[in-house]
Amino acid sequence: GETGADAGSGEVTIKTALGTTFQGYVAGPEDATRAILLLPDRWGLSKTMRQWADRFAAKGYRVLAIDVADGRASDKMWLATEIMNAVDPEWIKQDMLGGLKYLAAPRRVIATVGEGLGGWGSFEAAILAPEQVAASVVIYGDMSATPKEAARIHTPVLGIFAKNDKEVTTEDVDGYKEMLLKPFSPP
Repeated sequence: GETGADAGSGEVTIKTALGTTFQGYVAGPEDATRAILLLPDRWGLSKTMRQWADRFAAKGYRVLAIDVADGRASDKMWLATEIMNAVDPEWIKQDMLGGLKYLAAPRRVIATVGEGLGGWGSFEAAILAPEQVAASVVIYGDMSATPKEAARIHTPVLGIFAKNDKEVTTEDVDGYKEMLLKPFSPP
């Protein structure tokens, strides 16, 4: 795999600040002024995630879909859940920061998009790298944060949730809204 910002479309290997590496799939014009860091759910860097990347790339985005599970993937819910639970959230954060660095280019804005585990990652990226993330899209992801973490978010956040979801409940979503809108409410 290629390393660095000169990659075309296809598989890449990216190094983190810790010196570890992770795999990704990159697509779209290298000179794009808009980019998306695409973060997968428990299913890993699947064919579906590559198709998402290709669809965004067809719209003119430079896209990097990252593999936070070191190549482990399954289409069986029980095994995909075990894989997800075995991945250290701190490693995921380092991979996301590495992905943001990989996508960084002069005059380029970067959005993060993720579903499930990747939705959590998209939200975390807005907390970890507020100067790099221009927008964050969370699809069925956990958006829990401390008040200090929430105060770091300076980017629009779009949360997409299902009314009858058992993992992220309506009460959870109400709490996320309250947390994110608190800095904008009058005292």
